[in-house]
Amino acid sequence: IESLPATELFRAEAPPPPPPWASDPRLVFEACSGDPAAALARRGASTLVRIPSEYRSSWLWNSLVVDSPRYLDALQASLFDSGATARIEALEGGPAAVAELAQRLGCEIAVNCAGLGGGALGGEDASAVTNGRGVVLQYERASVAGLAVVMSQEAPLSGGDATPAYVIPRGDVVVCGGSYDEGVTADASREEVGRIEASAAAIAPGSLGALRQVWVGHRPVRGAGVRVEVEPRATSGGVLLAHNYCHGGSGWTIAHGCAEDIADGVAAALS
Repeated sequence: IESLPATELFRAEAPPPPPPWASDPRLVFEACSGDPAAALARRGASTLVRIPSEYRSSWLWNSLVVDSPRYLDALQASLFDSGATARIEALEGGPAAVAELAQRLGCEIAVNCAGLGGGALGGEDASAVTNGRGVVLQYERASVAGLAVVMSQEAPLSGGDATPAYVIPRGDVVVCGGSYDEGVTADASREEVGRIEASAAAIAPGSLGALRQVWVGHRPVRGAGVRVEVEPRATSGGVLLAHNYCHGGSGWTIAHGCAEDIADGVAAALS
C-alpha cells in the first residue's frame, strides 16, 4: 500500500462542495481554488505530473493506493495460514442451493460473495445485478517518486461520467483509464484505447513506460446498492446465510468495512 497525493480536476473557478468522505482527517482534504498543479505540488508531486490549463480548481487529498495483485496474494496466504481450504465448484440456483452446498460441506455459515453471480445466488431477479464494464491500460512505471493520482470527469481529459480520465500509479505499473458502460461486454475498441492513451500522455508523460496490457473488467453493479445482509436461519434451511456482493467500482474502498459488518452480523445471529 502506497500513500500518494491525489486530485480531482474541475473547470470552474471554485470546486464543488466536498464529498462526505472528505471529513476523514487522515485524508488531509482540501478544496482548492486556483491552479491545481500548484496545489498538487504542495503535496510533493513533481513536474512529471501535468495538469491541462483548462482546469481551474480541484479537490486534493492523501490517498492510499493498493498494489492489488500483491495484496490479494497476501490476503490469500493469510487465509490459508489460518487453516482454510479452497475448492472450485459451479453452483446454480438461489439461497436454497447455497444452503444445500453448505450443509454438504458441513458448514454452519455461508457468505455469498459471488459478485456478478451474487444476485442469482441471493434469490434476486436477473435484472437486479448487471456489469459495469471498464477499460484500462497498464503501463510500466517509469518513475517511483513524485507521482500522484489524477482524475477528472470533465473536458478536456474526459467526456463525462461514461469516460472518466484517471492515472493511478500502483506498484510497478501505472493504471490509466477509463470507461463505464453498464450491460456492455465488448472488448476494448481502438477508439477507447486511443482516448485513454491520449489522456494518460497528457497527465503523466514522464512516468509512463511501455504499454503492458489493455484490460477490460466488469464491475458488479446492483441498482439497490451494495448488499450486506445476514438472513435469518429459517429462510435458508438452517444455514446462516450472509450476502456481501455488488460493490461496483468501490471494492478496495469498502471491502474491509463490509467484511466487518458481515462478521458483526453473523456474531449477533449466533449469540
